[in-house]
Amino acid sequence: MGLVAHVTSLAAANNHYMAEQKNLAPEPNEESELLIQIQILMRAAVPSERAPFLDEIEKTLTDGYARALQLEAERWRLERRIAEVAASLEDGDTRNKTKELSALAKRLSVADGSLTHLRGMLSLLRDRHSSVRITSA
Repeated sequence: MGLVAHVTSLAAANNHYMAEQKNLAPEPNEESELLIQIQILMRAAVPSERAPFLDEIEKTLTDGYARALQLEAERWRLERRIAEVAASLEDGDTRNKTKELSALAKRLSVADGSLTHLRGMLSLLRDRHSSVRITSA
């Protein structure tokens, strides 16, 4: 395979990767809305009728766990892409690859921070669910 074929193949793979990221990316406010919902449930007074309140906490926990799985998948994709780009540095075009590595590393850092924060909030909400459920028994 000639150089042009390699470059074309790499460009096609990169375009596929970027399209995949756009398709899998959450709505801009999805995570913020989830965190706000967690905070509301954490601060809410426990109503006398606890079952609907517990149901709402459980729904939010489920949504939160789903978001955590999305973030973990995003981290895995970013780590895989970082490894691919790093492995191809010797093949040339180091300037563009260095820029891509930098952008990928920043995205990985953001995903790590988001995941850590979300896990902490979910842990607090899980504890809240347990305490409300125990007091209603």
